[in-house]
Amino acid sequence: MANIVHFSEAASIGFHAMVLLARFPEKEMHRHDIAVIIHVSEAHLSKVLQRLRRAGLINAVRGPNGGYKLAVDPATIFLRNIYVTIDGEPERPGCLLNSPRCVAKSCLLGNLISDLSGQVDDFLAKTTLQMVCCSGMAIVEK
Repeated sequence: MANIVHFSEAASIGFHAMVLLARFPEKEMHRHDIAVIIHVSEAHLSKVLQRLRRAGLINAVRGPNGGYKLAVDPATIFLRNIYVTIDGEPERPGCLLNSPRCVAKSCLLGNLISDLSGQVDDFLAKTTLQMVCCSGMAIVEK
């Protein structure tokens, strides 16, 4: 069955990688290790990590002892920051078909799609990496 709420693969990778880095703030993590732990392609992860680094959310250290670390306190990074860094500003679609003109006089689902999109956006805007790590929602156990 398909998920009702869907994030791009890149955004999902970004969320998971950032939670992983937040769970282990004392060490730099190699890209390969992150990819193995969160079960994603190293090539795709690399593209996501580049975006996060350019946004100032993570630091990268080159070399055999290098890796990635959070650049700022996880209590100051909201999930929405990660989402926007990867996928851009979220939209609140009004139509499941993304059609400017519907054959119905009003949407079959009323304002449901727009309202649900707003609720997800609000959740992302209020939830920090620190909250995710402390809540048991984290993907990796210490």
